[in-house]
Amino acid sequence: MWERDSSMRAYLAKGVRKQFALRLKQAAPEFAEAKGESIPRGDRLYVWEVSPRQRFYLLLQFHPHEDWFTLEVAISRSGRWPAFLLQPNSPDSHVKDGDLRFRLGRLWAPPQKDVWWELAPRPPANASLEAYMNRVPVEELLSKIEPLVEDAIGQITQHALPYFRKVRVDAVSTGD
Repeated sequence: MWERDSSMRAYLAKGVRKQFALRLKQAAPEFAEAKGESIPRGDRLYVWEVSPRQRFYLLLQFHPHEDWFTLEVAISRSGRWPAFLLQPNSPDSHVKDGDLRFRLGRLWAPPQKDVWWELAPRPPANASLEAYMNRVPVEELLSKIEPLVEDAIGQITQHALPYFRKVRVDAVSTGD
């Protein structure tokens, strides 16, 4: 049913990762893929090394059971991805030990909404195992990758980048 290398069906996840990397490079060339950090297998982490004391992160994260993805935003003054920082934080939280991490959707959506980009529709709450076995075929979902990634990149451009720039300016003005 699920591929071992990714929470999302492998072929879909590969398409999302490829399209996301391409579009992020165009929209926010400051970010590069981060290697050697502690992230779930199949997810992708991108870092903007602002200074030796400040890094901004974007985590492309796949849902463990559905054909969906989300994005997490993080700030680190420790020089590492805050992998073990408990969620949920909010953009207005104080940076704990130099780190802050939260879902991108917290920058615009109501606090109770967890924003995911859904390639396949949300199953009913009472969905049977049979319903999961008869999910929408991967081939039908491939055409949704580009517009959903485009929307996610648009949200990064509209919300995350201005947030990061504000944090950067605030850090400079406080001497951090």
